[in-house]
Amino acid sequence: MLDRKERTMTHLAILLTVYLQATLWPAAAGVLADVGTSFNALAALFAGYLTGILAFIAVVSGYQLMTAGEDVQQATRAKRALGLSLAGAVLVGTAATLAPVITGTIK
Repeated sequence: MLDRKERTMTHLAILLTVYLQATLWPAAAGVLADVGTSFNALAALFAGYLTGILAFIAVVSGYQLMTAGEDVQQATRAKRALGLSLAGAVLVGTAATLAPVITGTIK
């Protein structure tokens, strides 16, 4: 088990790797990305990852809700998880849609 400092360093390394891939991807073609393009690419990358995670959570919580039977606590937890995953999907979709608009306005 990793301690807190090691987990923090691991998370920072992952975020730095994702950021570098998002910002330097156009550099492979010989073009350096500007801030707006980098921000849009990073938003699209996170939206892609989060969409899959939220879909998985929705499927699992839907299964838990179907199999809850008469257990009220399990049904309540499953409904809450399903609602939160749907709210998260709306939030991710809104953020991915607004990212290009915001960066277009800043330029």
